[in-house]
Parts: sequence; C-alpha cells; structure tokens
Amino acid sequence: MILSDYFVKMCTRPQIERELISQRTKDALAKKKSEGKILGSPKGSLSKETKLTGKEDIIIELLSKKISMSGISRIMGVNRITLSNYIQSRKLYLES
Repeated sequence: MILSDYFVKMCTRPQIERELISQRTKDALAKKKSEGKILGSPKGSLSKETKLTGKEDIIIELLSKKISMSGISRIMGVNRITLSNYIQSRKLYLES
C-alpha cells in the first residue's frame, strides 16, 4: 500500500506542475492583452525571404511555357502548394 501511495504522488506532481505553468502563461497573456498589446503575428504579412524569392522571372517563364504547377514546383524544389501560394500572394499571373 505504501508503494502505491508513493506512485500516485509521483504521477500527480508533474500534472500539478503542468497546470501551474499553464495557468501562469494564461494569466500573463491575459494581462498583456488587457494592456492593449496585440498578441500573435501580424495578419496578412508576407515573409521577406522565401525559397522562391528572386526566382519570379523563372517562374513566369515556366508558366508561359505551359509547364504545370507540379512540374515547376519540382524544378524549384518546393511543394506545389508553396508555389501556388507564392504565385497568388505575389500576383505572378501571366498577362494575356
């Protein structure tokens, strides 16, 4: 019986620590928010530097040659979703 009591105490101690840390974090964030601090990253901000930065001309050239998004993404070494998001955010569409 003594061993099981010890085990229960040892298992609950980390749980209590996690809860205390969580509560302190929540309290600190609530205080900052009440002071008017905006939390999180700015909405709609673009990264200054990406894997595709400086390759806009190549991307436009490949698009003009009717190469698929998957093909261009393989050439560039990025995921096709990354390429698609980059093209949309930088408005790299072909001019008709």
